[in-house]
Amino acid sequence: MKLKTLIKFECYTSLKSLAVFYAILYGIILFGYLIAWMIQGHLGGSVFSGTEMACMIYLGILGSLGFNEDFKFFMQNGFTRKSILLGTLGMFVFISLLMAVVDTCMAALLVQFTGFAPLFHQIYGSGHSILIQFIWLFGFYFLVSSLMYLLNLISNKIGKKLFYFILITLGLVLFVVTPLLFNLVLPRELVMDILYGLLRVIGYRSDGTIQFSFPILTVLVVNVVIMISSYWVIKRTELKV
Repeated sequence: MKLKTLIKFECYTSLKSLAVFYAILYGIILFGYLIAWMIQGHLGGSVFSGTEMACMIYLGILGSLGFNEDFKFFMQNGFTRKSILLGTLGMFVFISLLMAVVDTCMAALLVQFTGFAPLFHQIYGSGHSILIQFIWLFGFYFLVSSLMYLLNLISNKIGKKLFYFILITLGLVLFVVTPLLFNLVLPRELVMDILYGLLRVIGYRSDGTIQFSFPILTVLVVNVVIMISSYWVIKRTELKV
């Protein structure tokens, strides 16, 4: 009963901010299409392509801010660390499902009447099942929120200074050292093998067809690893007053 109450509380508090976010997001899109229609006389050439990325940024903020105050509040009211984690992950599942439904339906609607380009279409092209689009989007939405929650747990555990140092170091390795290795050090054949491997992970086969089970299973495995890691960290997290 406590866990059910916790999940309800988490979902209710998140829904208010989500409603404000969607009102702003689709208000901007509607205004943009209105301006395009007034200038062009039609909507066919007006393209918005950052909707899902904006949603992922929102979920990242939701995940990163969903720990400190909630953790203190729930711990002081008798909830265990396990129930707090399950309640938070339950809220992430609910919010990710809701946002995936809204964004998949809105994308399908806008594609019919405008030049709207969903992120899924940009990566895989059009003509695929709307159910696949929904599952794919839900997986990534949940991944973003749960990953940011884990990072916040780690930051609280090891201290913000050390966490930011590690984060900056990883950023430098990813965006500076890795491109240098790819361009100047690694053999061309190895670089191409790595790129082909990445394409396989996101679903592209060597014959040009797409196998959506690959990216969906990959995201599922990563989400399981994140949840296990979150449980391991939160079990060792102290309540800081």
